[in-house]
Amino acid sequence: MEPTLRSGEVVLVNPHAVANIGDLVVSRHPTRDLHVVKQVGRIDQRGRMELVSPRGDDSRVFGPVERTAVLGVVTVNLSTRRRVERRGASVDPQANTADV
Repeated sequence: MEPTLRSGEVVLVNPHAVANIGDLVVSRHPTRDLHVVKQVGRIDQRGRMELVSPRGDDSRVFGPVERTAVLGVVTVNLSTRRRVERRGASVDPQANTADV
């Protein structure tokens, strides 16, 4: 997901972090056999995530993904040795509200 990440860069993923709106996540692509890095744009009341990206397909093409498809939150770009800021707000999936 550019410009935050460039193709070929290596990232560290925290599989135990809870993904929130604004976070970069690694997810299983819902229709193809690959993993993608996308930003969480929205979380609906059923906990499904809308993933967005400035390039390539995202939830505008393949629809929202289940939380179980998300493998973890990107925390560090190992190629640049920089932490990836978690821009996420904490989300209450029941109310679909965010605390900023």
